[in-house]
Amino acid sequence: MKLTRKKIRRLISEAILKELGSIDTDFLGTMSDIGSPMVKQLATYLIPYQGRVSFEIEDSSIGIDIKMFLDGAQVGYIGADFMADMCSNCYMVGMSSTAAGEERNDNNLYGFRLDLIKDDLFKIGSYGPILYELCLELISLKGKDSYMTCDKNSLDPAAYNVYAYYFYKRPDVITKQLDPERVPVEFRITPNDPTDDCESHTSEEYYLFNTSKGVHPQGPDDDPAAMYGEYIDYVKSKDPIMKGYRKNSTPFLNLVKELEMII
Repeated sequence: MKLTRKKIRRLISEAILKELGSIDTDFLGTMSDIGSPMVKQLATYLIPYQGRVSFEIEDSSIGIDIKMFLDGAQVGYIGADFMADMCSNCYMVGMSSTAAGEERNDNNLYGFRLDLIKDDLFKIGSYGPILYELCLELISLKGKDSYMTCDKNSLDPAAYNVYAYYFYKRPDVITKQLDPERVPVEFRITPNDPTDDCESHTSEEYYLFNTSKGVHPQGPDDDPAAMYGEYIDYVKSKDPIMKGYRKNSTPFLNLVKELEMII
């Protein structure tokens, strides 16, 4: 069933109201028309492609896999694995990719059939946030203790920006602090709680890149307490990597279902 513009506007408005609560109607109208980044994603990549874009979702107790299709040709993928008693029971996104990302970066990480993708927007566009948002909301549906986090051993800048966006720009996204396990126990955030310990290799790489400071002492003149203290302060206040993320509502997933795009 095709949705009219009036119906779509009402659905978007209802989603924003659920997400943000009671807000000024003029502001609501602005959000509906030009929108938050996710509303823009909806307006750019989904609403104009009703009947053409679809999602295949595999959701189990051990993980989530989402495939995105255009006219039957796969254009995106994201997968998250349940970490069990590691990383505070987070679901860790081990791989995410879009056909457009592979085309722009000239790589073949996932191996999309670019020759089958007939719409240029899906060869150059930035629709990866759609996959992350759907994955985040599906994980959030699993319960108050379920969070999404990133790969702690490999994270490209585009994926880093997604988590930085959640951490810095999304008041609707709830964060949970994770503890870097490569830091000696005496300097960790919660030294008596191993359940929130998580690999921190990628976090350390971005810390070095962003601050030009090392985490671990390299010589006799280095002060371990000071160095680890600075890193831990960064991890708590500025690092989007050592976090878990969830939401209390699933408006984007609800809209995708309303658009009948789940197969």
